[in-house]
Amino acid sequence: MRRVLAWGVMAALPLLSGCGYHLVGSGGGRPQALPEGTKAVALEGEGPLARMFRARLANAGIAVRDDAGVVVRVRPPRRSLAVLAYDASGRPRQYRLRVAASVEVQAREKIVWSSGETAVEDTLLLGGDPAALEAAARSRAGAMLPQLAARLWQRFAAGW
Repeated sequence: MRRVLAWGVMAALPLLSGCGYHLVGSGGGRPQALPEGTKAVALEGEGPLARMFRARLANAGIAVRDDAGVVVRVRPPRRSLAVLAYDASGRPRQYRLRVAASVEVQAREKIVWSSGETAVEDTLLLGGDPAALEAAARSRAGAMLPQLAARLWQRFAAGW
């Protein structure tokens, strides 16, 4: 019975190969957020998130040149902290750290695609000194940037 079932699954796989079913963002090739035929883009943005996007564009075979007609704009990440819990004396103890950014594609002077705000979140357990909280939040936000870049790239590659 297992052999019959295995043979049936193997026989069905070629039928599914051209149906368009695939994981979102796993198509490879040209990112779907870019207009058809785009081989080069101008990249606007600074900092680590823009550098990560530049590397991903290069890996996808898209040249980054200042004179390109299509502009990919990587907005700088924004960081926010919200208090989630207080200790027994009423001081903040647990925080939600949220890092968010967006990417836009501009062609012929108009925005043709936007990721919308995309965010990653984490929890910080810290009490006491505001300077220590700021340092911990800055450090953790920096460590979260690769995850944020990956989420933005998935949206960019899939075009949704």
